Amino acid sequence: MVAQILSIQVGLPKLLGIANALDPMDRPWSTGFFKEPIQGKTWLGSTNLAGDGQADLKRHGGVEKAVLVYAAKHYPFWRSRLNLPDLSYGAFGENFTVADQTEASVCIGDIYDIGEAQVQVSQPRQPCWKLSRRWRIRDLALQVQRTGQTGWYFRVPSQYYSCR
Repeated sequence: MVAQILSIQVGLPKLLGIANALDPMDRPWSTGFFKEPIQGKTWLGSTNLAGDGQADLKRHGGVEKAVLVYAAKHYPFWRSRLNLPDLSYGAFGENFTVADQTEASVCIGDIYDIGEAQVQVSQPRQPCWKLSRRWRIRDLALQVQRTGQTGWYFRVPSQYYSCR
């Protein structure tokens, strides 16, 4: 199968927040959640895309979670529900924003060709607290889980490839 990627996003971990802040949402935290779109080809390795990283390698990234994928079809719903009309691709921390696929249409084990790369659906995503923290909406991760619009992960069965 061929995956139609609308946007590729990457970002490196950074430390945010203010020490001793009264509001827990303002306290220091480390995240690789903030992703920026890139143009053209990029290298895809067995654990991530070039220029991308995760702050918590115990729970994020790695061989089974090399690429986070999110359905573009979900964005109109979230823009309306969250009253964020400018919510752009990458807002859910995903690396690939894809067309014509959702959690209902992909299955664990599905294999896709992306440029020279071949990827395989490895598992559904379970959004963590960092999604809520990123958007300062305390129950956003729970909202995403309840809708089933969580996204999914790709593993890279072989070595390095350029994608797109």
